[in-house]
Amino acid sequence: MDSRSHTHVTAALRLCLHALLAGLLALVVVRAVGEGGPRTTAVVAVALLTAALYAAGGAGLLRTPGGRGGGIDTPGGRGGGIGLRRVSRTRGGCVGLRRAP
Repeated sequence: MDSRSHTHVTAALRLCLHALLAGLLALVVVRAVGEGGPRTTAVVAVALLTAALYAAGGAGLLRTPGGRGGGIDTPGGRGGGIGLRRVSRTRGGCVGLRRAP
């Protein structure tokens, strides 16, 4: 089966997932403000931070140079000192990781 035949479907699904996340974040903010609890400011701030980071990742601002995905993709294949190393890059640009020996 040709993977290019489903581009409209995958684009629609991707758009719906973005809309779902935006809707859920908006619901969190509306409920927090509506209830007026003691942590309303913190809830709104975390929701806005989450939305900003999500938008920055989608815009490509958080991607590493030479890589298509966000994830751990450091020069030399090392995982930033957390005991992981890059195993392989898949066709979609994702990086497979495993524990370094």
